[in-house]
Amino acid sequence: MYGEYLSALGRLTHALQEFGRALELDPVSLPINADLGVMFYFARQYDKAIQQQLKTIELDANFAPAHAFLAWAYAEHGMYKQAIAECEKASSLVDAPWILASLGYTHALAGSTGAAAQVLDQLKERASRGYVSPYDRIGVCQFRK
Repeated sequence: MYGEYLSALGRLTHALQEFGRALELDPVSLPINADLGVMFYFARQYDKAIQQQLKTIELDANFAPAHAFLAWAYAEHGMYKQAIAECEKASSLVDAPWILASLGYTHALAGSTGAAAQVLDQLKERASRGYVSPYDRIGVCQFRK
């Protein structure tokens, strides 16, 4: 948690160090492994983020956050086909609005605005039945002008 706090302060180098320490203490923790990958992503170290998420998936192929976070890093490399596949995998494992939003955003980045609009419609429909964070919808909306 201290690593996440440091990340929020923009102290990514120190955050990475804290996550490294946490991983030394609990090397098979799925959340720690995945969050370390997210820290690499925030630090714009996308290759390391990909490697870390792949390691997390090796520990548990059904850990949905690692698939979603892997998609983020793939998208930064313009590897949209792989990113969409990882988002779809994550979405098949967990029914979470933030994962669906990641899929929509990735479609938008890939230029598949029709698919992104479909995801946005799904998020709006879900919001009519229960809480969906506006943050989850805003990323998908960026492709619209």
